[in-house]
Amino acid sequence: MKNLKSFTGLAIAALALVSCEQTDLELPINFTKVISENVTIEAGQSSEGSVTDTTYFAAADDADFEKNLDKIQSLTIEKASYEIANLTNTDSTNFVTASGTVAVYSQDFSVKYGELPLTQTTLQLFVADSPKDVADLGNKFVANFGNLMLEKLKAGETLVFISTYSGANSTNQDYSFDAKAKIKFKAIAQIKD
Repeated sequence: MKNLKSFTGLAIAALALVSCEQTDLELPINFTKVISENVTIEAGQSSEGSVTDTTYFAAADDADFEKNLDKIQSLTIEKASYEIANLTNTDSTNFVTASGTVAVYSQDFSVKYGELPLTQTTLQLFVADSPKDVADLGNKFVANFGNLMLEKLKAGETLVFISTYSGANSTNQDYSFDAKAKIKFKAIAQIKD
């Protein structure tokens, strides 16, 4: 009986020690980068004119991301999508084509992490499919892009997003719309409990 009490006491002490140990918790930090552009495809535009804009993301742009930056272990893109809104003219949109891309670069442009394409389509289909998710994200970016981007962000650099939209118009009317690309990032931080 004495051995059973000693064993029980040791088991309780061991359990208490184990429960006091710190454990790593995964803290997901999600943020979405929105890249907006107003696009006009002019009447009679026979070749693909284009409009380009540049936006940036630094760790300081998201409070949770910045606060936990030193604990973040991984960075991935969960989802990317395009949508258009505020189309100024809805007549003959099947005679107007539109296409676009959003490319992601390092601050010094030495690394192109990837590019999200919006394949050329008629404006009519673009509107009908909006919002449209970008499929097969894994093949749109370089290998290990999340760690490469995270390394640059931890070094205080910014990510550069360059959006380019173009189109052709065989009608006698201008078409304007707001194009918006959304890239949802997910970071995982290891937090001590």
